[in-house]
Amino acid sequence: CALLNGWGWDAEGVDGSQAAVDACRSRGIAVTLADVLAYLETRPDDPIGGVSAIQLIEHLPRRAWVHLFEEIHRALGPGGALLLETINGQNPDAVADYFLADVTHTWPGHPETLKLMAEHAGFAKVEVRFLHEDHRGRAQDVAIWAVKAAP
Repeated sequence: CALLNGWGWDAEGVDGSQAAVDACRSRGIAVTLADVLAYLETRPDDPIGGVSAIQLIEHLPRRAWVHLFEEIHRALGPGGALLLETINGQNPDAVADYFLADVTHTWPGHPETLKLMAEHAGFAKVEVRFLHEDHRGRAQDVAIWAVKAAP
């Protein structure tokens, strides 16, 4: 949010951690303390331009993943975009070294499954990007870049 605000964007954060919210507010970042799904479900029909969900989905129950994509799609205005990044479930070292080390993680995302979920939610354009190569040249993270259709 600080980076986007520095570029002149009106960015707001949503986090379920009081400590994270306090840290953001101490830096002057607009942030709401809330469960992300509850926040999206109760958000007014005021379209937003983009959503960044970095290292979020692996903390949610798998049964909520499709709903998350649907709620983000609903919240976005035409041409709005989603950037979702998570640990690459296809990289066993990343899963063993990073995913399993955090007891708040629920399930590692498979790139093709995440892509299908975004398409199911109605995104017109969905790309999978592999990021942060490990010492073997394998991506440790995967990003889903999804864009809502514009009229």
